[in-house]
Amino acid sequence: GKSNTINLADIEKIKVLQTGLDHKVGVSKLYISSGTNEILIPGLDNAHNLQELLDKAVAQEKKRVALQQELKNKRPKHQPGSLEKMNDLVGMWQQGLLTDEQFEEERKKFES
Repeated sequence: GKSNTINLADIEKIKVLQTGLDHKVGVSKLYISSGTNEILIPGLDNAHNLQELLDKAVAQEKKRVALQQELKNKRPKHQPGSLEKMNDLVGMWQQGLLTDEQFEEERKKFES
């Protein structure tokens, strides 16, 4: 079944439709499609303005989603706080508080 909601980032097409009768009474319909869902909003007297605003909003939302995905892909893979723990480990090893074997054993825990 078709839903009556479409996420902004999923919108693929926005068109203003107007029949002869619509033109006579000064209204039109706005057609919005995501490829899988579609919405038809009838009886609008400002459909072209609404289309323009939606086009801008869709472009901005697609940019935002792309940036969000890009940032997500750039996030470090290590656990929060693990860098500090690794620094502590290196410091202890440098001070001679850990043997080379103990250091290597602990360091391997950060690689998984």
